[in-house]
Amino acid sequence: MRDDTVSHTGGRLRDYEALPDSFCQAIKDQFNVGNPFFPGHLGFRVAEVRKGYARLEVENGTPTSNGSGVMHGGASFGLADTAVAVALVSLYGGGAA
Repeated sequence: MRDDTVSHTGGRLRDYEALPDSFCQAIKDQFNVGNPFFPGHLGFRVAEVRKGYARLEVENGTPTSNGSGVMHGGASFGLADTAVAVALVSLYGGGAA
């Protein structure tokens, strides 16, 4: 039987404590809605937030690709950096930066 709560997480989602829905939605809105900064420009979207955990999504297209059509290393590292930032916000709140 497939557990959809862990289908995109490598089975690790259950290792992280759930947060209140309103807090998770506020984090998603902060990063996903009208984000004028680098993550928003490249189309990074926060898909899941838990305490100390974030899963982001991005559609690999021309803005994030290299000449071979593969995601550019800078975009990949930007995605990882943004995921860490979201995970930290889930621990310390948005004003901790």
